[in-house]
Amino acid sequence: PPSKRPRSEALSFVSLRFSNIIKQEKWNELPLSWKSRPLKVTPLMWAYCHEHDVVDAHLKALMLPAEALASRCESFIIVADDTRYDLPTAQMVFEHFGDRRPFSSKLDGFASLVSNKKAKRVLGMSFRSFRTPCASQPLSQDGSTSQASVFHAPADFILKSGIPGGGLKFVYQMYGALNTEKTNCILHPTSFDATHPELEFNVGPGKTLDTNRYCVLIVNLLGNG
Repeated sequence: PPSKRPRSEALSFVSLRFSNIIKQEKWNELPLSWKSRPLKVTPLMWAYCHEHDVVDAHLKALMLPAEALASRCESFIIVADDTRYDLPTAQMVFEHFGDRRPFSSKLDGFASLVSNKKAKRVLGMSFRSFRTPCASQPLSQDGSTSQASVFHAPADFILKSGIPGGGLKFVYQMYGALNTEKTNCILHPTSFDATHPELEFNVGPGKTLDTNRYCVLIVNLLGNG
């Protein structure tokens, strides 16, 4: 029971707060039209972040030494430096608040109203922006993208539920090389509607899933990819 569990005085908690998380396939749809926005969009909803920054923030928070935290419970806001709309921030503020502007700080260009300075300072975050696109380079053979492979289930393949699975196809991609002992393989599943190219940002030489050390196998969900 919970009352019997030993309490640890060494636990630290990190709270990550996100605004609008933009998926990779929606990235090119930014900026959004200010004129076409829903009328009740609040200033907090002007902010956004790339889905890869969400993953990066979780990894950085997990690897952060407890000594780097000012307290045992710290919060970080994960947002890009700019807004997701096509109108400069100062003009959006004027149209939203009118003469009741609630702050006096200078707003240059498309600067976000939400501060990410703490996440940059403590977590070491560097946020993506659609306004300064970084071309996604295909991974080389030692770490990434050649043609994805397809596993075709045999005609007599039966799922655990007893339903015939003959003809099913699984798309997967392998990164790096399997060692002689076959002990360095990492199975990396996808989630929800993600596919293997969306996970490649963290796979490759020197990255979290270092293909100089590991053979990484990313398997797409059944029916996806």
